[in-house]
Amino acid sequence: MSSLWGSSAALDTLKQGDVLNSSQYLVSAKQRFTLGFFSPTSYYGDKKNSYLGIWYTNYKENIVWIANRNRPISDDSRAFLTLDHLRKLMINSSGFGGDPFVIYSGGETENTSATLLDTGNLVVSEVNSNGSIGRSLWESFDDPIDTLLPGMKLGVNHKTGCNWSLTSWLAEDDPASGAFTLEWEPNTRRLVIKRRGVPYWSSGLQVSSSKNVSLFEYIHPTKGQDYIINTDAEGQYFTYSLDTEFDSLDQERSAWQLQYWGSIMDRSISIMKMSFCYGYGMDDEGCETWNQPECRLMGRQTFEQKSGIFTRIGPDGLPQLAAGVFDNRPTIGPADCRDLCWHNCDCLGYSGKEGTGSGCQYWEGNVTFNPDDGRSRSRILKYVLTKEDPSNKG
Repeated sequence: MSSLWGSSAALDTLKQGDVLNSSQYLVSAKQRFTLGFFSPTSYYGDKKNSYLGIWYTNYKENIVWIANRNRPISDDSRAFLTLDHLRKLMINSSGFGGDPFVIYSGGETENTSATLLDTGNLVVSEVNSNGSIGRSLWESFDDPIDTLLPGMKLGVNHKTGCNWSLTSWLAEDDPASGAFTLEWEPNTRRLVIKRRGVPYWSSGLQVSSSKNVSLFEYIHPTKGQDYIINTDAEGQYFTYSLDTEFDSLDQERSAWQLQYWGSIMDRSISIMKMSFCYGYGMDDEGCETWNQPECRLMGRQTFEQKSGIFTRIGPDGLPQLAAGVFDNRPTIGPADCRDLCWHNCDCLGYSGKEGTGSGCQYWEGNVTFNPDDGRSRSRILKYVLTKEDPSNKG
């Protein structure tokens, strides 16, 4: 194997035998996108596991694709990406503690290369005997994570068997598969968000097909984006493109990202008209309705993010710090914590576990929340149950 920079490979391409180590990058031809190893940073500045990902070159915090979301690297100092002579595109690292992570395993093609395009798509292609690029063998656009870039699809291709959908991160600093999915529903021609497989929100019906006007009832109009719905013999899908009439540096980094709390954001702007769904079904702009616990029906309860501590009255009659109940399961994130607390009528508040992206802490029973304007010794913000006027949206 040869180091990428020591070979004749272009900066946007891996050829067979090339190695990309943890301090090196692939950069697309016009430098729009970068591929390399990264470590997510939490709200508190902590870093832990590493991943191979793609991001907008000038906005590294905007990760648009991850190769190994559910198989993190504990030590990226020895991690490297290679396209070997058996046509396998894979990540090797002692931090895996096991076999390499294979991204693509080639077939009978003799020569292949992997190129990062200016669309953000990583494409493995066959290389013809004269050195020209032949047919595409695999592409990252067919293996989406939580992000829909212009030109990517949501839906199904009956010919290839591809079923395109997005799955949120588990938590802010944990890219593992989370609670929410975004799918295209061809029968109703709607975008649908599901939480753990249960319908949560939908875009509503198509209301317009003119340029730069929202196609759907419950999606905000976005200038410079054209929505495309395709139905043919090969399949049905939704995609969007950027209108060159509105071309700008900000528009160029457009990406629909399904957040770990269930919202769709594009450059920090909500695509959805509703920020969060509680399932009440009272003019909730696309939110689905589901059965509510009796205890939550009075006053349309919600959760508010606050800083402070929970206390309970001790044996001496004085307030004392109330310990939370922990749920240490590694497969649950903040959205699951909210749902579990919501369906437990004794639960008055919850938070994530400090220092981890997974797991929950709950406060139940005769406890009182005491806000402290950010002076709490705990770095974790709590979500505290409150009530609101039923005419407001929760």
